[in-house]
Amino acid sequence: MIKFGKSLFTILMAILGVVATLVFEPHVFCGVTLPIGARIIGWKAKAESARITFLGKVEIRHLEAVDPKKSRIALDSGLLEINPSSLFSGIPEIIQLRLKFGLVDLELSGGPKPTSNSSMSWKFPLTLREASFQITEGRLRVDKGAWILGGVQAEAQGWDGRTPKEITGKIARLDWNGPDQQEVGSVVSWSAKKSSDNHGGDQWDLNLTTDVTKVVDLAPMELVVPCRLGIKGRVNMSSSGDWTLKELRSSWEGVGVAPIGIHINGAFQKSGEWTANLNLEPLSLGMFGTLFQSRGIKSMEGNLAGAINVNGATDRPILGSMNLVGQGVQILPSIGPSWPVRPSEFAFSTSGSWSAKDQTFRWDSLQSSLGAKGQSQDFTLSLNRPTVFHLGEKQITSDDPATVQWSLRGLELAALSPWLISPKQLKVQGGQLSASGQANIQGARVDVSGRLESRAMNAGGAALGGNLQITSATLDFRGNLPEKGKLKLEQANLSVVWEGGQTVDLTAQLQGEWNADKGDGWLMGDGSAGLAGLSKAWSGAQFWPEAGQAKLHFEYSGNLSDKGSGLVSLGLDGMRWPGDKESPWEAKISTEIKNEAGVWKLPQISLLADRGGTPLLEGQADLNWNLNQGEGMAKLDLKRAESALMVPILTITTPAWKWEEASANGSFQFFRQKNEDEVIAKLHGAIKVETGIPGHSRPVDFASVDGAIQASWPSGSSGKLLVDSFSLQARHRDGSDAVLAALDHPLWVEKKSSGEWKPAGKDAASASIQFHGWPMGLFTPLVFPDASESSVLGTVSGAVKISSDPKRGILSGEADLQIPDLMVHLPRVELPSNQVNLQVSVSLGSDQTLQIQKTEILAQQSGMNWLTLTVEKSQHPGILILGKMDLATASKNFPDLTPYLSGGALEIKAQAADPREDVRKIGYSIEVKKMQAQLPKIGALNGVNLKSQGILEWQGGLNSLSEVNLVAEGEMGNLELQKVSWVKKGSIA
Repeated sequence: MIKFGKSLFTILMAILGVVATLVFEPHVFCGVTLPIGARIIGWKAKAESARITFLGKVEIRHLEAVDPKKSRIALDSGLLEINPSSLFSGIPEIIQLRLKFGLVDLELSGGPKPTSNSSMSWKFPLTLREASFQITEGRLRVDKGAWILGGVQAEAQGWDGRTPKEITGKIARLDWNGPDQQEVGSVVSWSAKKSSDNHGGDQWDLNLTTDVTKVVDLAPMELVVPCRLGIKGRVNMSSSGDWTLKELRSSWEGVGVAPIGIHINGAFQKSGEWTANLNLEPLSLGMFGTLFQSRGIKSMEGNLAGAINVNGATDRPILGSMNLVGQGVQILPSIGPSWPVRPSEFAFSTSGSWSAKDQTFRWDSLQSSLGAKGQSQDFTLSLNRPTVFHLGEKQITSDDPATVQWSLRGLELAALSPWLISPKQLKVQGGQLSASGQANIQGARVDVSGRLESRAMNAGGAALGGNLQITSATLDFRGNLPEKGKLKLEQANLSVVWEGGQTVDLTAQLQGEWNADKGDGWLMGDGSAGLAGLSKAWSGAQFWPEAGQAKLHFEYSGNLSDKGSGLVSLGLDGMRWPGDKESPWEAKISTEIKNEAGVWKLPQISLLADRGGTPLLEGQADLNWNLNQGEGMAKLDLKRAESALMVPILTITTPAWKWEEASANGSFQFFRQKNEDEVIAKLHGAIKVETGIPGHSRPVDFASVDGAIQASWPSGSSGKLLVDSFSLQARHRDGSDAVLAALDHPLWVEKKSSGEWKPAGKDAASASIQFHGWPMGLFTPLVFPDASESSVLGTVSGAVKISSDPKRGILSGEADLQIPDLMVHLPRVELPSNQVNLQVSVSLGSDQTLQIQKTEILAQQSGMNWLTLTVEKSQHPGILILGKMDLATASKNFPDLTPYLSGGALEIKAQAADPREDVRKIGYSIEVKKMQAQLPKIGALNGVNLKSQGILEWQGGLNSLSEVNLVAEGEMGNLELQKVSWVKKGSIA
């Protein structure tokens, strides 16, 4: 037995020796104990030095720690001193704590969510005498951004036997970097000072100040920056442990708005009873006008004051009430009249109680109104009787039936619409609004019904695609909340009357249901619209039929993110185009809708139109599209599109042309996958139309147009351009070809980056397009946004050829075109009939970019060559430019020159080097003979001969001039300038 006791004693002493070594031996504690302890909690740590003494003192220097989430802590120095004897009392006493962090970078996003079912509570029974805390730099990363810290300092000092007497702190930088461009910059400071209240209790004087210095992309707060939020007041704690809040005031002051002040008083007794009273100082409502300027509010007038009172106890419900009173309240929208018409009185009051034990809420009262005293109110909201709600886990029920009623009048929709949609998308004028409704609460069910009316409204913007004039619009709705998490729309009826239409021009009915717990529901609707007068009421309907009835039906069930299905059908009856004297036509479009894992599918979209049983349009389309990835497929099989349908449409879109025939059939397929787009199309059609302008008719009569293409191209900055097949043939009535295009082998070119190309594939390929009297104006509106169908007129003859040889690394293009009758009518170009010859030759350079080999343009007007321009590859890296222009003719053709030039002959020679870092150097020489000009503040210049040469730099515009010499000779005298230099961001020398 003695031997066993000796062995046990030896083992215990050995264990104690190991523990003592791990804890109190500095090198072991720093190199072994500290890293092992950090690894246990999931961190890796190392320190330059660390030690624990028997007297309860811990010192650490230069500690660095990281965790798997890439959080990092750099502790420059740390000191913790504990009273050893306090460890045996159960309440440790920290004599001194000093922490100085060089860096704190913590990843706080993606952590486990706290659960309300947890019964665990954390308490730290300790006392702290003196402490200091510093962070030089810090970052706290959360799910939607990061908090940036800098210059953090906090100190607790003084000691009265229980707590420090003074606690102070400052954060020199507290910034928020959120999603997109969101930024907030602020400075925070606080202090808490303790003294005696002469009754044996403690008195704390509190002060907290936050200065917000910068706000970006967080409207409307950026309108009132810089601003200051402050809390200042006094808290008393009696010797028995009761707390009292006295003279605690919270304030906010911002630029351009009146300050906000709230007085807070309250008490918390050790028995569990507590009260809180918040009194709002009279507040100018002009602040809200400033905050909501981006939402169409010009300003708000009046003031608001009120109080919130809450009290409760451990074993009794929480009672609360709110009362707000406003004087001279009025909203002044940016558009439309003020609401109310005159400054009015506002009142809001409500009261109730909450029992956490029974999970019940008693709503005693609710009353709110806005309007002139003694007159009909512009806004009312009320609860007719008290009721008790039971908030169970599955559903909410009420003991007694109750009704919430509301009404609104006088407000214009123009003032309300900016709150719902950006004025950039929809701008509303007028729209006198009135609304009323009620919510009947009984048991677990809430029935909601109401009516909304708007009259004399004008609206426009991108969301409507034009301007719309509405005489009146009425919405009646009825629905209910059958149980918690469910919303059911029993019926919603919309009727609209527009200017120049019928008694009721548009009607729509909606029904639906939504289950928030399951995240799905269903929606069904029917609509009918008469098109009579729509083109007068809505500018976006200028290309629509002038008469007829459109009927729409749709159904959808499921959700918008994962899974759902439905159908859509649109019927058009009695349709008639403007100026169409034939009998009305009918059309129908219908399809199913499927949503599978975010991929929207519209299979077999049926397109049908006929007139009296004679088919005008037959087609079928398919669409599969992933909205999240922006990928999918679209197909169209067009069996027929007859002239009887197409000619009226084309006549409306191109009123200057006289259409006689336009028919087509074919197919079109478009695919987008990852970074590649592909199109496969076939077309057969016929066109007969008289283009041009009076006196210069350009008849187009193609008995047949046949085309086919299969091609793919990169949608990003790099990828492949592959034309597998391409053909186009348009024939005149006499059988001759207007255009003939063909590709002998697949043409494959790789796009390396912006502007860099490389021939690819195995075989050489050549594509050619031959023109014989091809009308230019057909596609002009697609090229020039400001152009009409008659802006560019002329017939093109000639050829365009593109060649690629991957084995030899050759990619080239050539064009030789003749336009004997070119006429241009654009805002900056007025060109009468010209004979134009164009020759272009380009090829792939050594830097894999397309470079001009030679370009020649010759324009002849009234029998005179007024423009000659040649651009060709130079012997040096770059291009050589030679040109001649008759200035008298140019001044007539370019309206911008007409006020200044009336005669002369211009010759130019320039050498443009290849660009380096997007900067191109150009050396030029210009000579103008017998120039006739009219310059502002100078007058007429007659017979001036001018010569100039110099060097300019071009980078998206003129960057600089250097070595410029200019000599001008004329009747007014001579002028000579030498070595002139100019820099865009500098000066003239």
